[in-house]
Amino acid sequence: MARLIIVAGASGAGKTFILSQLSRYRNDIVSIKKLTTRGPRASEPDEESIDLHFGCKDSDVKKCEYKYPYCGHNYGIRKSEIESLLQQDKCPIVIVANCNTIARIKKDYRDALVFYIHTGLSGDDLREQLLKYKDPVDVEERMMRQRNGYNEYSKNRDKHIFDYTLINYFDDSFIAEVDYILEEELAISNYENYIFVIMSFDPKYDEVYEAMKLAGKLMPQKKLVIERVSEHKGDYIITEHIENSINKAELVICDVSEKSPNVYYELGYARARNKTIVMTANNETELPFDIRQHKTNFYSTPTQLQKLIYEELVGYYGITE
Repeated sequence: MARLIIVAGASGAGKTFILSQLSRYRNDIVSIKKLTTRGPRASEPDEESIDLHFGCKDSDVKKCEYKYPYCGHNYGIRKSEIESLLQQDKCPIVIVANCNTIARIKKDYRDALVFYIHTGLSGDDLREQLLKYKDPVDVEERMMRQRNGYNEYSKNRDKHIFDYTLINYFDDSFIAEVDYILEEELAISNYENYIFVIMSFDPKYDEVYEAMKLAGKLMPQKKLVIERVSEHKGDYIITEHIENSINKAELVICDVSEKSPNVYYELGYARARNKTIVMTANNETELPFDIRQHKTNFYSTPTQLQKLIYEELVGYYGITE
């Protein structure tokens, strides 16, 4: 499945290395060149840069749909390049050094796969590594950029924009880990407009489930498919089937009215998969501490729940009435 891949991370952590390595032996992953106002350093002539068009006019950068400032220069990514590669069933890959910009891109490409790369080296070990590879940026400047980059990551890691955080020790295992993750992730197909429901199967919640499905039918333009695992007939391993359904879901609805270990397990799995989750619960539900920190739509009747789910779907899909 073609997906946009975003690589973020501390300065000098190995982002460009990932792009160059993947582009060498995978023809399904193609690097996108950002526009930038900065000029090339002596070690990076424009025609050989894997991810940058140097010396662009600021007016051209500003025309890009996704743009951000970094270290005194401006950078821009053209959405048309992303779309062109996806239409060719290729996975565009791009380095983005700004968390707010990553969040904006994720709004347009919900299944975008985002890596954050951080070096496992520090102090003298990191300084030695930078000198060894003849980093074109002053060592102390690079180390300061690394600290700043990691601070930004720390402030934004709870926003669920990063799918994987990888530590680079600059050995062969690093790119092997990246490749393994890509093999697993690109084999997963997100089904557009497919919504999976996590909830108790107790018959008293059947009306709750029907209210969720009715909310989806109020949006005929999206042709939403809302279902829970009980609708699947046949012989299968239920936990495996649920995990597969969560993997392919574009959105997950989880009703936590019942204190069910199964529901909590599936909710945790969905969070680990970085899925967007709409949580619901009956007004009388007392939520555990680690769950009540997240937004929950409380309802007293199925009719009220239907309205709440509809409003969530309208917001998620950006429907204008």
